[in-house]
Order: sequence, then structure tokens, then C-alpha cells
Amino acid sequence: MVENKPVFSGIDVTESQDGGVIKVLKKQGIGDETPNEGATVHVHYVGTLEDGTQFDSSRDRRKSFEFPLGRGHVISGWELGVETMKKGEICTLTCKPEYAYGKPGKPPTIPQNSTLVFEIELLRWEDEKVTLDSLVSKKIVKRGKGTDRVCDGGTVEVHLVGKIDKRIFDERDVQFIVGEGGESDVIPGVDAAVKTMKKDEISLVNCDSSYAFGEKGKKEWGIDPGMSVEYEIHLKSFEQLKEFWELSSEERIDGAKLVREKGTIYFKEEKFSLALGKFTRMVSLVESLVEEKDLKQASSLILAGHLNVALCYLKLAKYMECIESCDKALYRDKNNVKAIYRKGRAKLAMHYPDEALEQFQKVIKLDPKNKDARTYYAIAKKQIVEYRAKEKKIFANMFDKFAKQDAMIAARAESLHDHNSKDVFTRAEEDAKMTFKGEHKENGEHGNPDERKDESSH
Repeated sequence: MVENKPVFSGIDVTESQDGGVIKVLKKQGIGDETPNEGATVHVHYVGTLEDGTQFDSSRDRRKSFEFPLGRGHVISGWELGVETMKKGEICTLTCKPEYAYGKPGKPPTIPQNSTLVFEIELLRWEDEKVTLDSLVSKKIVKRGKGTDRVCDGGTVEVHLVGKIDKRIFDERDVQFIVGEGGESDVIPGVDAAVKTMKKDEISLVNCDSSYAFGEKGKKEWGIDPGMSVEYEIHLKSFEQLKEFWELSSEERIDGAKLVREKGTIYFKEEKFSLALGKFTRMVSLVESLVEEKDLKQASSLILAGHLNVALCYLKLAKYMECIESCDKALYRDKNNVKAIYRKGRAKLAMHYPDEALEQFQKVIKLDPKNKDARTYYAIAKKQIVEYRAKEKKIFANMFDKFAKQDAMIAARAESLHDHNSKDVFTRAEEDAKMTFKGEHKENGEHGNPDERKDESSH
């Protein structure tokens, strides 16, 4: 535990300056940056009651604690205090009950109406991950207002500044429908990022090439294939669609059918990212329906949605996501040929021909006339044969090498053994001769010991 002597006197970090969270700096941090809302922060902490009784400690567990800042995963006193900290900083936060566990406390360790004292060390943080694969990250430059965020289908007005190594290649005001940014030349990474933003927020968003201009690049903007980009996004305004729970069952089903049609159009135009957004919303609209009269329609729409989402992921070379969507479809229909076939295609693309072959066999069993399944069954089988032949060759070469090494080792051992054996017997014979000669010299006898032995035998 760090020495309790403070570096500076305490400051109130609450917005209302009501004294609810007092921060005392114990060790200066590095640099000027502090973590933003949404960032995943890593800390060590020791929590005590006002009388010094310790109730929790990450240090005792010898494992740091991590949480997303500003997402309600920790007490509000922590949210307010940690966002003011710099990397490496150590401070204490004294949190009144209303900024900790309130009147109820947290029995049995934290009594009712407890003021808590936390010593916190901010180890590091990572910017907010916009996408599950962490290929799009976001850092807030200016906080937005309110708590509402836009969802798929909502209309946003943004100011964009796209950069590569400080070179601006795209600067404009644009209005687009979230989930359909591609129609307005807005990259998927930006389209995904605006869903995490609040009104008036300004953020820097880093996008991997797969969420930017991909392997094609954009020649007119001087963007080569495979380039990652950065966008500064200012969310000026947005018009939200109704939330799912605000829609009637009929409105959800009609909405799902409508976005399905639009998704199909995008898919035919090979705008797979846009199609994916529509099919994803299609599933979301009807997944929560529970009314008996709606279940049959909803079930077929959900199944179709998962199948279409899987197909889009397959086209976008996002194979793990494709398999996940196939499994969701198979949960509803375990013998669905399309789901099994698309899962096989994804497995094959991931270089798992054995597992792919198994999927194609299932398809052929369910649908013997399925030409595509038979074609990819043959491809998977060929890959397996080629892989095993290559593996056999590798192991054969390996065994030959080992055999040669073993033969060399054995030859050396035999040679050494012969040499050592010869030396031993030679030395023994010489020792015997020398001993014999010495004895007979003392007695005045001469001659070959072997001859004398023969003579003595007569």
C-alpha cells in the first residue's frame, strides 16, 4: 500500500461542487491525457471505511481491476474521480454515500450510509472499442449532451474530417441514415462509431482498413489498399427512430419486412455492409415478439434474418461472425440446409477442411441434388488429401533426418566404445607385462611370459 501522505490538498471533483467526492493526489501521473468515457481503464485500488477498516483490495488479489468508464459499471464516485486521473497517478477518493452505495450500503462489508475511501492507481487505459473485433476505436475530444444515442435507421448530420498521417483526404458535412452510410460515401467504421456518440460530441475514430476502404483503397483520395484511417466526427444532430419497445407487434413485423426488402436490394447491388445493417435490424425488430399470434411470422423472419446476416458476413470475409449467425439459425432449424452450407463455406475459408467436409456431408445427406455442396465437398476433400500428403512429406523428412542423426550418434558411440575398449585391454595387457617383467627381473629370470607359461605347463 502506498504511503498516506498527500502531495496536494483535496479537490472536489463533483459537477455540483457539493463535496461528495474529494480527491487527494498522492503521486503525479505522466503527461496530460486522461481517460475518456467509454475507455477501458485498468486500476489497482484499496477500499476502506472512514475508520480505516479495509473491505476490498485488488492489490491483495494481485490482479488489477478493469472497467469501461462512464458506463455505470462502478459507483459514481469512481466515474467522477478516475476520469480526472493521468497514467501512473495515485490518489485517494473520499466518496460520500450518495456517490458510493447510498443508504442501503453493501452488507455485510459496507454498512448503511457509509462514506468510503479508495486509494486508486491508474495503470493504463485503452480507447473505447466501437466494434467487437476492436478494429474500430474511439477517443472523445469533446463530450456530447444528454444520454441518448442514435441507433440503426436514425438520420444523423455530421461533420467529417478524414486523415492519414495528418493529411486530410475527406472533409465535409453529410447527412445519412445510420446503417446505410455507404450510400453517402461514409465508411463502415464511421457508420458504426456514430451509434456510440451523443449530440454535439466530437470524437477521433481510428478505423482498420477492413472498416475503411479495404483492399481496393480509394485512388481519387490517395488511399492505397489496406490503409487504416482516422476520422474526426462531430455529431451535430440526429433524428431517432422509435425504439423497439415503442412499436406495436404489427409495426415491428411490417418494419422487419421493409428492411428485409431494402437489404435484399443492397445485397443484389453487392453493397454487403449496407445489406448486413438491414438484415441485422430485421432480426432485432422481431426477436423480442412474444405474442402467440405473432410467433409464427416472427420465427420465419428471424430465421431468414440470421441466414441473410450469415451470407453477408461470408461475402465480407468475416467468417467467425458468419458461423455464429449460422449457429443461431440452426438453433431454430437444426436441419436448415442454407445454414449448414454457409457454415461449411466459412470453415473451409478458415482452413478447417475436415470440419467443412462434415458440414457439406450433412447438406448432401439432406439435399442429395445440391450441386454447390457437392462442389465444395470435393474441394474440401482435395484440400485434406493435399494437406495430409504435405504433412506426410514433412514427417517423412523429419523421420529421415532423425534416423540419420540416430545413425550418426550410434556410429560415434560404437567407435568410442571400440576405442575405449581397446585402450582398456591394451593398458591391462601392458600393465601385466610390465608387472611380469619386473618380478622376473628381480629373480634374474628373462624371456617371454607366454613361453614361460607354456613351459610350466609341461
